[in-house]
Amino acid sequence: MKTFILGKVLSALAVIFVLTIIIFLMVRLLPGDTATIMLGAEGTPEQIEAVRAKYNLNEPLPNQYVAWLTNVFRGDWGVSFANRTPVMPLVLERLPRTLLLGSVSTALALIVAIFFGVVSAAKHNSNTDLGISVGSLVLLSVPEFWMGVLFMLLFAVTIPILPAGGYVRPDVDFGKFVLSMILPVATLTIHNIPPMIRLVRSSMLEVLREDYITLALTKGNSPGRVYFVHALRNSLIPIATTISLLVTSLMAGVIVIEKVFQFPGIGLLLLNAIHVRDYPMIQACILIFSVIVVVINMLTDIVYAAIDPRIRFE
Repeated sequence: MKTFILGKVLSALAVIFVLTIIIFLMVRLLPGDTATIMLGAEGTPEQIEAVRAKYNLNEPLPNQYVAWLTNVFRGDWGVSFANRTPVMPLVLERLPRTLLLGSVSTALALIVAIFFGVVSAAKHNSNTDLGISVGSLVLLSVPEFWMGVLFMLLFAVTIPILPAGGYVRPDVDFGKFVLSMILPVATLTIHNIPPMIRLVRSSMLEVLREDYITLALTKGNSPGRVYFVHALRNSLIPIATTISLLVTSLMAGVIVIEKVFQFPGIGLLLLNAIHVRDYPMIQACILIFSVIVVVINMLTDIVYAAIDPRIRFE
């Protein structure tokens, strides 16, 4: 098992290294000249050239990449072009908010999806199964940003019981902090429940056809115990896959939701940085998102091996 974990860690590090190259080149391919955007229409050619020299924008791309990566390993993620402050403190300030938003949404979506997925599979071809499947399909077809705007209009305008956006730190006012989290968390959760329900349902249907499930029911075990203990346990690998895929899509969803609700997380920071071509900030934000996805996928593979030891030998 230790060898398996070490191999996964080394693979994750290799993937992150490749991603640093892709991120660096992708950011440099953005249209527009950074120095011109920073100085605006009033910038003279001399001032533009001075800005390029100050931020090493005249250097060859390989030199810029090596310098950036070296500084990242040293803990220096550069200085924001937009506000002339170090990037790392700004990113680290917003990272916990995005992680909180994503983790709470994922946990709630997983709990709800497992319950309804198991119930749908247990009531296969019944009205309950049909209702859950139709409801999932309807929610799956609703765009995430539209759902956020709809919630905002309903609960912040029509029935003004929740704030339309923004964020209040818990140490300032815990009550307002909870209220500011409800709409973005609810939007992300509801958007991510349907695909998880469908996968849990299909996985459970395969397991429920096994002979040991029939034997467990024949021996007098309650249906709840059979479905939620015996059958669900053997459906964990596809569910773990769902979590891995969910986190990947969640990264894109977080960016959209943070923009809709003006939630001051990394997603909103990234969008603002793209608008002003703030290279160091863009690179830092995308790198953070990429590392989160890679780490989650690595942990998923390790969970696979813990659930089914045969996987580590494949």
